[in-house]
Amino acid sequence: EGTGMLFIFKKDEKLSFWMKNTPTALSIAFISSTGEIREIYDMTPFSLAPVKSTVSVRYALEVPRGWFDRVNIKVGDTLVLDFDTHAQ
Repeated sequence: EGTGMLFIFKKDEKLSFWMKNTPTALSIAFISSTGEIREIYDMTPFSLAPVKSTVSVRYALEVPRGWFDRVNIKVGDTLVLDFDTHAQ
């Protein structure tokens, strides 16, 4: 609880994730380059079924399943993304 993984892509694109070898139930948010949450899906442990964004996005955020609901984060909300673009 309170942890997650943020995937950052170099360009906007339709993304696809799966849960092979992942024992923990997760939720995933697909996020645009402007920080808008475009889609949220629940993912099943060990599933090989792809979980795909239907629109091009820049980021994907995986958290424990149900976390978005518990903290009242929903599609249409916007994240403030403040990355140091000079870090290597």
